[in-house]
Amino acid sequence: MGVHESQSLLREQMVALSQPFAHYLLPKLQEHFPDLAQKLSPEPLYSAVNVIREPSMIRVEADEVSYPLHIILRYELEQQLLAGDISIEEVPRLWNEKMTEYLGCTPKDDAQGVLQDVHWSAGIMGYFPTYTLGAMYACQIYQKACEDIPSLEKEIAAGNFKPLRDWLKVMRTSSSPEDKMTTYVDQVTSESATRSRT
Repeated sequence: MGVHESQSLLREQMVALSQPFAHYLLPKLQEHFPDLAQKLSPEPLYSAVNVIREPSMIRVEADEVSYPLHIILRYELEQQLLAGDISIEEVPRLWNEKMTEYLGCTPKDDAQGVLQDVHWSAGIMGYFPTYTLGAMYACQIYQKACEDIPSLEKEIAAGNFKPLRDWLKVMRTSSSPEDKMTTYVDQVTSESATRSRT
């Protein structure tokens, strides 16, 4: 599922939050919001969409810096639950403690805390790490795409996403369905998805 997540995060984070995309997006904003965007330039637009905010208690509202801490919190609680080290009744309290420790904020209620995601109530365990794995894979895949397509960022700035789409299509079809996710990332990026960097 990490590879699946990487495909959307590649577009959402690596492309849509990039400086080249800000160059592409700005004229469209100026066309549709002339009063708002006429004095704006691509650099402040890029900065505005990449703001590091105060940590959010809500995972889907978190910035790229604090988002992995949300995932770690959930992963640790899942591991403890599955190992039988904690009871379901302890989860809300432990959630709040970890939110305070990791992010410096404490939910005022369970809706803001442990119940904010549908995953656990739907019986889905172990999915959260795929979001962070997907983000890491997306970074590797985008870096390799930029190496293989030297004009990629100029193409993005011009609103031409076809070279990236075509490159991704070739990369996807070069892997067999039986390939493990790390093998896919290894093949696409020519480097190991699990290799320790020292």
